[in-house]
Amino acid sequence: MTEYRAKAHGFNSEITAIVEVENGEILKISAEGEVPNTVGALGVDTWLEEANAEHSVEVDAISGASVSTGALRKATQMAYAEATSGDVDAISSASIHNQPNNYPLLKEKFYEGDIEFDDEYDVIVVGAGGAGLSAAATAAENGASVLAIEKQGIPGGTTSLSGGVMQAAGSDPTTQAQVRQYLELSTKAAELLNRFLA
Repeated sequence: MTEYRAKAHGFNSEITAIVEVENGEILKISAEGEVPNTVGALGVDTWLEEANAEHSVEVDAISGASVSTGALRKATQMAYAEATSGDVDAISSASIHNQPNNYPLLKEKFYEGDIEFDDEYDVIVVGAGGAGLSAAATAAENGASVLAIEKQGIPGGTTSLSGGVMQAAGSDPTTQAQVRQYLELSTKAAELLNRFLA
């Protein structure tokens, strides 16, 4: 049995993947470096459980912790490529045969540029990210007819990559103070926005 290691940067820290291989077969995958008690750490544990059950590095990233688990997936693929003398790209050190971390949600083209569309709405929202969906929901709650348009296969936009991460604030007093400050500022911003839109 031989151990192979590779690193990739996750959401909170650099993650080291450790892949134990014997005769080209994966015996065990483990990881080091993810910050404990975070959403990323929970995702890494879930990803490792599935990867070890399948003895594979081709397990999808875990939704909700896609940055950290995507990094772990990439690192395990690099380590396994080294173990099996796979082709490794000189620039990224990633296996040329790796699948992307995110797979296309739609396989068929669903839009044609020459389609004619004739309808009326009180509000048309272009982009179904966090702001767009909030605007659409608020308009609908206030009785407006709403059309929300999104170019991607699913709504969400870049909200999942935003810097306002607060899924698990923890019990650190400093963190709690920061959360309170963030909520106070958000509330003031919301009040100002409501006055502006009124």
